[in-house]
Amino acid sequence: ITAAAAGQTITLIDDVNEGVVTFNKNLTLDGADNTFKGGIYLNKANGYFTIKNVNFDNDDNEDVIYAIKSTSSVTQLNVENCTCVDYTWGFIHANKAVANLNVKDVTVNGITYGVHSVYGTNITLDNYKAIDTDYALMVQNHGSRNVTLNNCTFEGCEKPIHVWERNQTNKISFTFTGDNVSDTEMPTGDMYGYTGKETNVTIAKNVAKIGDKGYKSLAEALENASGLKNVGPASFFFEIGQTELSAKELKHLDFYLANVLP
Repeated sequence: ITAAAAGQTITLIDDVNEGVVTFNKNLTLDGADNTFKGGIYLNKANGYFTIKNVNFDNDDNEDVIYAIKSTSSVTQLNVENCTCVDYTWGFIHANKAVANLNVKDVTVNGITYGVHSVYGTNITLDNYKAIDTDYALMVQNHGSRNVTLNNCTFEGCEKPIHVWERNQTNKISFTFTGDNVSDTEMPTGDMYGYTGKETNVTIAKNVAKIGDKGYKSLAEALENASGLKNVGPASFFFEIGQTELSAKELKHLDFYLANVLP
């Protein structure tokens, strides 16, 4: 970091265990799929940072509680193709404002906070997966925020999405695109216009699948099942669980089983 010029890329060629390191200039860190034990603190006003291809594994070191933390206001932070386990608190802590936080192709497992945004403007989570994480996304509404989730998966999370009410006048606007899946309900602040009251909002779990495409209801899957003769029975199956099927859905299912599936 000391040797790098602003804007350069630092590439890891081995695992690193250095406790907390501070990025005090605009930098890209390419972990090249190596393991980083410790924390990265971002301390460059209006900085631009990219952190990619890093496996964060703190081995439960209590002296480092977050993998990535902003200690100064940041203009943009991109985190791509990373994993995170064994941190006392979590993965990303936007403690000082991160105006644009982009998280893509990231998996966190067994921590308290996946992404914890205290201050900021825009958050984009793309193909973000949180497993057994208390808060996959925690947003404190000190200011208004725009949050986009695309193709995100939450498994065994106590509160996959949670808005911590600090100011009832600030709105947290959520947009869901792609196929977002959660296996638990999501106690949260009102997601489409802040009311200051918590409501239960559920991103429905897929109950049916054709090939690699998931559907949130059996009816939706049946409506898109025209190509079943070509894909074969092995790629068309249901995970119905406790789903209650209507008489119309049962009739459709019976028709497709009898007349479409080989």
